[in-house]
Amino acid sequence: MTPRQAYATEKPWLQPLPAFRPPIYQSLTRVVDLSGFVTVDTNRYSVPERFCGKVVDIHKGTETIRLFRKYKKIANHERLIGRRDAKITAPGHHLPPQRRTQKGNADKHRRILLGHSHALDQYVNRLKVVARSSATRKMQRLINFKQTYPKAAFDKAVERALQYGLYDLNRLENLILSFVAGDFFNLNDHDH
Repeated sequence: MTPRQAYATEKPWLQPLPAFRPPIYQSLTRVVDLSGFVTVDTNRYSVPERFCGKVVDIHKGTETIRLFRKYKKIANHERLIGRRDAKITAPGHHLPPQRRTQKGNADKHRRILLGHSHALDQYVNRLKVVARSSATRKMQRLINFKQTYPKAAFDKAVERALQYGLYDLNRLENLILSFVAGDFFNLNDHDH
């Protein structure tokens, strides 16, 4: 049987296609990165932040990118054609970054350290100038040293560090520990 004969035989039973033509798309699966984006053809498309680290389904159409999570549409983007390494962010997908200001904290920590000894006052004031942007973190660490280690060893180490211009807090802690060494576990000094 030729194709024409087969068509003539089957024609009475053929039905017309529906008027609706389903969209043509390529189905993809991606994991949303920690920045809240998925990558399709080197371009990055935003996804709401709550889906970071989750698997999403992508329908890559001829003009649009549609993103789904568990069969629910979560985002729709215009497809970037002819561009590479571009990024498109839909409004509301990502919160604007907010910086926590810590300017007042450095001064607050500085006030806690001042007034205990002349050497510590000089060291704290100089550390604030040297540390600049990381002053808050360094002041917190210095307070931790002051609260953790014996006063005599701490004061002696601060005086030595000030004398040599030593503002690296790792080295300051090693200096404190060298002055503390043997004080706590000296078992020969106790009387029987």
